[in-house]
Amino acid sequence: MQQVQRRELQLVAVSAMLIDCKYEEIWAPEVNDFIFISDSAYTREQILAMEKGILNKLQWNLTIPTPYVFIMMLSASADNKSDKEYGLVAYASAVYAARPNPRHFYI
Repeated sequence: MQQVQRRELQLVAVSAMLIDCKYEEIWAPEVNDFIFISDSAYTREQILAMEKGILNKLQWNLTIPTPYVFIMMLSASADNKSDKEYGLVAYASAVYAARPNPRHFYI
Protein backbone atom coordinates (compact mmCIF):
# COMPACT_ATOMS: atom_id res chain seq x y z
CA MET A 1 0.00 0.00 0.00
CA GLN A 2 1.03 3.56 -0.59
CA GLN A 3 -0.50 6.80 0.59
CA VAL A 4 -1.70 9.13 -2.13
CA GLN A 5 -2.44 12.81 -1.72
CA ARG A 6 -6.04 13.84 -2.21
CA ARG A 7 -5.24 15.90 -5.31
CA GLU A 8 -3.76 12.80 -6.97
CA LEU A 9 -6.70 10.43 -6.41
CA GLN A 10 -8.16 11.16 -9.83
CA LEU A 11 -4.73 10.58 -11.38
CA VAL A 12 -4.51 7.16 -9.67
CA ALA A 13 -8.03 6.30 -10.86
CA VAL A 14 -7.36 7.37 -14.45
CA SER A 15 -4.07 5.47 -14.53
CA ALA A 16 -5.70 2.36 -13.04
CA MET A 17 -8.44 2.56 -15.69
CA LEU A 18 -5.74 2.78 -18.37
CA ILE A 19 -4.05 -0.35 -17.00
CA ASP A 20 -7.39 -2.14 -16.82
CA CYS A 21 -8.32 -1.21 -20.38
CA LYS A 22 -4.95 -2.35 -21.71
CA TYR A 23 -5.38 -5.63 -19.86
CA GLU A 24 -9.03 -6.40 -20.64
CA GLU A 25 -10.02 -4.65 -23.85
CA ILE A 26 -9.17 -5.63 -27.40
CA TRP A 27 -8.74 -1.98 -28.40
CA ALA A 28 -7.73 0.07 -25.42
CA PRO A 29 -8.48 3.81 -25.38
CA GLU A 30 -5.57 6.15 -25.96
CA VAL A 31 -4.00 8.23 -23.21
CA ASN A 32 -5.53 11.32 -24.83
CA ASP A 33 -8.98 9.89 -24.07
CA PHE A 34 -8.08 9.74 -20.39
CA ILE A 35 -6.75 13.28 -20.52
CA PHE A 36 -10.13 14.32 -21.93
CA ILE A 37 -12.01 12.35 -19.24
CA SER A 38 -10.02 14.12 -16.52
CA ASP A 39 -10.78 17.50 -18.13
CA SER A 40 -7.06 18.05 -18.88
CA ALA A 41 -6.23 17.97 -15.16
CA TYR A 42 -3.17 15.80 -15.89
CA THR A 43 -0.64 15.59 -18.68
CA ARG A 44 0.24 12.54 -20.71
CA GLU A 45 3.53 12.23 -18.84
CA GLN A 46 1.81 12.33 -15.43
CA ILE A 47 -0.66 9.59 -16.41
CA LEU A 48 2.05 7.36 -17.85
CA ALA A 49 4.32 7.95 -14.84
CA MET A 50 1.51 6.98 -12.46
CA GLU A 51 0.72 3.91 -14.59
CA LYS A 52 4.36 2.87 -14.35
CA GLY A 53 4.35 3.54 -10.60
CA ILE A 54 1.25 1.40 -10.04
CA LEU A 55 2.65 -1.47 -12.09
CA ASN A 56 6.02 -1.28 -10.33
CA LYS A 57 4.30 -1.23 -6.91
CA LEU A 58 2.36 -4.35 -7.93
CA GLN A 59 5.62 -5.84 -9.26
CA TRP A 60 3.70 -6.41 -12.51
CA ASN A 61 1.67 -9.19 -10.83
CA LEU A 62 -1.79 -8.48 -12.20
CA THR A 63 -3.34 -11.93 -11.95
CA ILE A 64 -2.58 -15.32 -10.50
CA PRO A 65 -2.36 -18.54 -12.55
CA THR A 66 -5.63 -20.44 -12.66
CA PRO A 67 -6.42 -24.05 -13.56
CA TYR A 68 -8.13 -22.77 -16.72
CA VAL A 69 -4.81 -22.08 -18.47
CA PHE A 70 -3.45 -25.53 -17.71
CA ILE A 71 -6.67 -27.31 -18.68
CA MET A 72 -6.74 -25.50 -22.02
CA MET A 73 -3.09 -26.43 -22.66
CA LEU A 74 -3.86 -30.06 -21.82
CA SER A 75 -6.91 -29.98 -24.05
CA ALA A 76 -4.95 -28.50 -26.96
CA SER A 77 -2.20 -31.08 -26.65
CA ALA A 78 -4.57 -34.08 -26.84
CA ASP A 79 -4.32 -35.92 -30.15
CA ASN A 80 -7.92 -37.04 -30.49
CA LYS A 81 -11.14 -35.44 -29.38
CA SER A 82 -12.74 -37.79 -26.90
CA ASP A 83 -15.79 -37.36 -24.68
CA LYS A 84 -13.45 -37.04 -21.72
CA GLU A 85 -11.67 -34.09 -23.33
CA TYR A 86 -14.90 -32.29 -24.11
CA GLY A 87 -15.82 -32.74 -20.46
CA LEU A 88 -12.55 -31.01 -19.55
CA VAL A 89 -13.34 -28.13 -21.86
CA ALA A 90 -16.77 -27.71 -20.27
CA TYR A 91 -15.13 -27.79 -16.84
CA ALA A 92 -12.52 -25.27 -18.00
CA SER A 93 -15.26 -22.90 -19.14
CA ALA A 94 -16.86 -23.05 -15.70
CA VAL A 95 -13.49 -22.45 -14.02
CA TYR A 96 -12.84 -19.49 -16.32
CA ALA A 97 -16.21 -17.96 -15.46
CA ALA A 98 -15.48 -18.30 -11.74
CA ARG A 99 -11.92 -16.98 -11.91
CA PRO A 100 -10.76 -14.11 -9.68
CA ASN A 101 -11.51 -10.73 -11.17
CA PRO A 102 -8.20 -9.03 -12.16
CA ARG A 103 -9.86 -5.65 -11.78
CA HIS A 104 -9.78 -6.06 -8.01
CA PHE A 105 -6.20 -5.22 -7.18
CA TYR A 106 -4.90 -2.91 -4.51
CA ILE A 107 -2.46 -0.03 -4.66
